[in-house]
Amino acid sequence: GQEAQSARLREFAGTGLASGDLPEIVAASLQGRVDVLFVAVGQQCWGIAAPDAGRGKLLAQAAAGSEDLLNRAAVETLMHGGRVFALHAEQVPLEGTAAAIFRF
Repeated sequence: GQEAQSARLREFAGTGLASGDLPEIVAASLQGRVDVLFVAVGQQCWGIAAPDAGRGKLLAQAAAGSEDLLNRAAVETLMHGGRVFALHAEQVPLEGTAAAIFRF
């Protein structure tokens, strides 16, 4: 469940198998590398998912060609067979808008 995965994420923090960095998480989700994703409900983080760059790009506000990177990461994670937990912002591990456990 959510509690076990949250503990697992904290265990993997700093090993390269977990991240709270949204641009990195978006890129990993596009590559099918996200096993478990935690996202903050009701939040939007505008940016550009750039699979070739290896990282997404965050923007200060919505702009032409941008999208909500939290939503994109969630959709990509689900499409690649990962699990997504939508939580209140204060419950997201690693104190950000998103956190992920990577498959590799």
